[in-house]
Amino acid sequence: RARFPEDLQNIPDLALITQIKQSLEIGLKLQKRDGSYAKPIYSASTGAVSWVLPFFANGNFMATPELVMVIAKYGDFYQLKTILPYDDEVKDKIMDMSIYSRMW
Repeated sequence: RARFPEDLQNIPDLALITQIKQSLEIGLKLQKRDGSYAKPIYSASTGAVSWVLPFFANGNFMATPELVMVIAKYGDFYQLKTILPYDDEVKDKIMDMSIYSRMW
């Protein structure tokens, strides 16, 4: 919760879960329509690629997200690993993975 905006740090767990679920459902629907909506992100510590979707904590889907959800595939399933602030470090990791995206 420390990564969340101040207005979300004290809301009930059920309300927060509902917002995460809603943002995930919308993100997956957008990914179906546009295969480039979810962005790859590389973890040097695990050596694995995960995917990030924006998490619109306050429901404003037209604004720049404050947070991103990190999703990884484990076997046949996907798991929501964590939620990170959408800061310069995360933006750089996303950019690093998309350098050659226009080549194919």
